[in-house]
Amino acid sequence: MAAQKRLVSTAAKIASVSTAYLPRFPPREAIFKHSEIPKPPFAPETWASTRPPPPSALSAFAHRIGLASVLSTSDSVLRVCTHSSFPTLQQQFAPDERKVQTNAQLAPLGNALLGLFATEFIHTAYPHLPTRVLKAAVSAQVGTQTCAAVAQEMGAAPLLRWHRSDDVSHSDALASVPRAITALIYEKLSLLSARQFVHSYFLSREIDLRGMIKFRHPKIALLEMIKKLNREYPKSR
Repeated sequence: MAAQKRLVSTAAKIASVSTAYLPRFPPREAIFKHSEIPKPPFAPETWASTRPPPPSALSAFAHRIGLASVLSTSDSVLRVCTHSSFPTLQQQFAPDERKVQTNAQLAPLGNALLGLFATEFIHTAYPHLPTRVLKAAVSAQVGTQTCAAVAQEMGAAPLLRWHRSDDVSHSDALASVPRAITALIYEKLSLLSARQFVHSYFLSREIDLRGMIKFRHPKIALLEMIKKLNREYPKSR
């Protein structure tokens, strides 16, 4: 009885879990049955993390970010919000559940597109940045922490399905969502549409380059740049 009460309490606290559409609630595992074979205690939090979000939450997410035409089904939204680490959790605690699609193939493609668009944008604005500074600027614009922050702003956190491990943090998993969305826009629409999405959610953010530009020998760096661009050498006045 105590486990069932904790289960109801846990489900009520987690916005992405609704019992209204579940075929069975409480689940079999939550009902105590005497058995000679010892079993691990039922964990409501773990059980809740293996449940898919309600279709209404998935639909609301797609409309909220203005991509209902791309994320046109609950399965497509669920796919971009399911990290590649989730099957491990599902296999461990819900092996009989239908296997879900993850964003394992979409996220790397989206990450490559994000890097391409950010590099293009920054290089166009600042064509003479040193390579080291350009890489730092791209990372600040579309790196893991920024992607995770964008996912939070989109409202993807309650829909995220993932499994924590030594190699996967919450930020890593959350960052995969906007990356997967970028790739899906590219696949379903066009490169131009994907670029517009990235400009809207990422490249419109201001980043401070001043802290990234550091020279050990500024005079030597200036002379090298002048020589490279065939400019007139500076003269002290």
